[in-house]
Amino acid sequence: MEIRDRKQAEAEVRTLNAQLEERVDERTQELTQVNQKLEREIKERIQVAEALFEAEEKYRSIFENAGWGIFQTTPDGRYLSANPSLAQIYGYSSPAALISRLTDCEHQLYVDQNQRAEFKRLIHQQGAVSSFESQVYRQDGSIIWISENTRAVRDANGVLLYYEGSVEDISDRKQAAEQLQASEQKLRQIIDLVPHFIFAKNLDGQFILVNQAIADAYGTTVEHLLNHKDEDFIKSPEQLRRIREEERQIIQQGQPKHIPEERVPDAQGNIRIVQTTRIPFSVTGSATPAILGIAIDITQRKHIEQELRENAAIIRALYEVTTGQNSDFEQKLQNLLTIINDILDFSKIESGKLELEEASFDLQVCIENCLDLLAAKASDKNLELAYQITPQTPRMIIGDATRLRQILVNLLSNAIKFTQSGEVIVSVNAEKLDYEQWERPETKTSLTPRITPSVATPHYRIQFAVKDTGIGIPPERLNRLFQPFSQVDSSTTRKYGGTGLGLAICKQLCEMMGGTMWVESQEGVGSTFYFTLVVPADPSSQQNTNQVCRLELDGQRLLIVDDNDTNRKILMRQAQVWGMECYAAQSGVQALDWLHQGERFDLAILDMQMPEMDGVTLAAKIRKLPGCQTLPLVMLSSLGELQVDTPDVKQTFAGFLTKPIKQSQLCDVLMQAMAGIPIKVKVHSAKKPDIDAKMGERLPLRILLAEDNPVNQQVALHLLQRMGYRADVAGNGLEVLEALQRQPYDVVFMDVQMPEMDGLETSRHICQEWSDQNKQSKRPRIIAMTANAMVGDREMCIEAGMDDYISKPIRIEELVEALKKAGGAEGAEEAEGAEEAEGAEEAEGEEIQASGSSIDTTDTTPPESTQAAGLDVSDKPVFDPVIFQQLREMLNQDDVLAEVITRYLEDAPKLLQDLSDGINQGETELVTRTAHTLKSSSAMLGATRLAHLCQELETKANRENHEATAVLFSQIKVEYEPVKTVLLEHKPEP
Repeated sequence: MEIRDRKQAEAEVRTLNAQLEERVDERTQELTQVNQKLEREIKERIQVAEALFEAEEKYRSIFENAGWGIFQTTPDGRYLSANPSLAQIYGYSSPAALISRLTDCEHQLYVDQNQRAEFKRLIHQQGAVSSFESQVYRQDGSIIWISENTRAVRDANGVLLYYEGSVEDISDRKQAAEQLQASEQKLRQIIDLVPHFIFAKNLDGQFILVNQAIADAYGTTVEHLLNHKDEDFIKSPEQLRRIREEERQIIQQGQPKHIPEERVPDAQGNIRIVQTTRIPFSVTGSATPAILGIAIDITQRKHIEQELRENAAIIRALYEVTTGQNSDFEQKLQNLLTIINDILDFSKIESGKLELEEASFDLQVCIENCLDLLAAKASDKNLELAYQITPQTPRMIIGDATRLRQILVNLLSNAIKFTQSGEVIVSVNAEKLDYEQWERPETKTSLTPRITPSVATPHYRIQFAVKDTGIGIPPERLNRLFQPFSQVDSSTTRKYGGTGLGLAICKQLCEMMGGTMWVESQEGVGSTFYFTLVVPADPSSQQNTNQVCRLELDGQRLLIVDDNDTNRKILMRQAQVWGMECYAAQSGVQALDWLHQGERFDLAILDMQMPEMDGVTLAAKIRKLPGCQTLPLVMLSSLGELQVDTPDVKQTFAGFLTKPIKQSQLCDVLMQAMAGIPIKVKVHSAKKPDIDAKMGERLPLRILLAEDNPVNQQVALHLLQRMGYRADVAGNGLEVLEALQRQPYDVVFMDVQMPEMDGLETSRHICQEWSDQNKQSKRPRIIAMTANAMVGDREMCIEAGMDDYISKPIRIEELVEALKKAGGAEGAEEAEGAEEAEGAEEAEGEEIQASGSSIDTTDTTPPESTQAAGLDVSDKPVFDPVIFQQLREMLNQDDVLAEVITRYLEDAPKLLQDLSDGINQGETELVTRTAHTLKSSSAMLGATRLAHLCQELETKANRENHEATAVLFSQIKVEYEPVKTVLLEHKPEP
């Protein structure tokens, strides 16, 4: 039993072992399959990774070595990636340098930001752009052309993630295309500049070339004419047959043919009389012969000859003068003289005897003079009269100013005559010409200017436009313009008179000066007369008014209030040329709304005549607003519209502009206002400083002038002389003490800063020595003179023993008051009375000056303050004409003013050399004293910016290092040059 159980157990064990081995085999097989699968997957993944790596390497190789730029950018223009070619295209040393420095491609890269806006618009609409061309800046500032292919990359929700694309530099291609286009345009311009008909036809009579003159004659375009044949214009079969036969003979014989006179119809059916020359020629690249023709329109000449023979037009014109509606004899005489002058001019032009002058003149002044001549007529009709000149137009040109004025006055007179309401505007722009086109013989014509353009003498085609809002011209009557003795309305009942010669003469004058004249008009809306001239600029005398104005006005916020849209635009455009930030309101209500909303401005121009609220009323409301009490206001008015002498107006406005607005006047008024001219400014007051020449007799005083500055000495001595005083001069404090030992003086005018011994130390010595009771003479009255005008200066002078204080530049009123006080009780009472009499008149003006931007050229900052150390002189004018005029009026003698300027210009270079030596040698005392001297005399002559720079150097000399003072001195040297130029221009002639 036991054995059987054991055997059974062994059998069961064997069975279990067999089962276990079977399971192990199955599991091993499963594991083997899994391992094989894993091995396959690993191998596949390795293969995929290797493929990805290989693809990435290929992409990286393409990215790195591509001949075109490849990039990715964020939607706001930051580069995420860039390849070396893109960095090279944009001029960067590496892609990393490009990515780090080019952080805003919209503003840093694109020359025309509108191109970037168009790029984004297209890619937003289409999702991609192809061959998008634009100009961009390279890192060095040069400009290139690029072509972009870009797509927008978005996520699954359509959100824009970035842009990616490629860039190609197409500058060479563009340059080649532009050169080809320029060559074609030059040839086209040459042909179109010729006023005669130029054409070419094949044997079938089809036009293969026509110029603009033919297109203008037929009222169509050049492109339209190229699709036509002879029979489209010549309706007579006989004439057509004759022309075809003549042209066949010309080709066969190879000889040109001249036809003295033939008649051809124009687009309106009018017969034109032309002189024609036809010559045979071959079209390039074709063996087919053709005809080249040049026809000169002699219709006008033929009509003139006929009318002159009959004398009918002249008789009619003279009859109009003697029997017309105007019965005033002077007007009739003036009309007769105009007719005679027109006929004489016309005869000279027709006979080729009219000669043009070639002299340099100021184009802007010429235009302004023309407007001045007609401003009264425009004002009488309540018309706005204005002009605008684009910045690229040269100011100084060489030509015949008289003939240009004749053309402008004629067009402006007509515009005003035919305009009952609205405006008359003159617009001027210029195109610089390529001088090379004038050097080829084939481009020379009878109208080519006599001065050949060159690199040194640039030539311009200047286009003038005289636009009005008048009655306009009916289309069917436009052909009567520019015809001699012809008028738009030739009826006997016409409203407007005239000889009918003015426009004909003007057009011919334009053609003599290399230009032409044409008109665009709409009946009931108005007309615009255009004319062009080709003239050389005068580079030797170009004005830089815009540069000076921009220097002073750049960044200033200007409020313009005018109901006239054209005036607003003209003021805005000109102010923007000077860098001003302009805001234009079309009514006083709108301007007040802006101010109520917290908008702040540096200056405001208010039109006087506006509906609902005029300029004076608006100004009064502005003055009541917080923060606007000292806002400089400039009044814009028409002739005779405003009386500026009324107290309210004088106290409210800092300046006045009279229409038509002149750019030079606008610049001067704005600069003066920004310089802080008080409301009671002298610009509109003819009153000069009142100097009593008998004061020296009524109030005799012995005067010693202590002043080391020769310019200030000269001015002060002359002023005292005008008041009846003769003064002695001391150049420093030691000389003052020596002079007082020699003789007694009643008054010492003491400059505070002098060499050897300054004014403060000298005053202390005088007070100590002359306080001794044993002294036989009494102590003189000491009056301080200083150009510093700093806080605490008066107290410092009083503490040193001085009795009174006046600032430099010297003001007559202060000088007179100081002398009266020095004369004793009677003089003091007289001075006090004068103060009371003038108090009401002066108080408000003084308050405004103190609270506004002062025009005083002295610094109001303590010398030790950090503000003075960082003084910004960019808001100071290079030259202040108001200060200069004040000096001129005080001196009251141009010869003395000329001597003062001469002395200044002689001393300034020496002072600059002293400053240079002092800075290089570290002599701070010399630098301080010299800077003070130059500052004082510069301020007196109105060289405000130079004076402030000298003030800064004077303040910093003891505190700053050598490099800082050297940099400041270099600014002073640069600033002196324009001051020298301006003073030479303003120096009175002997």
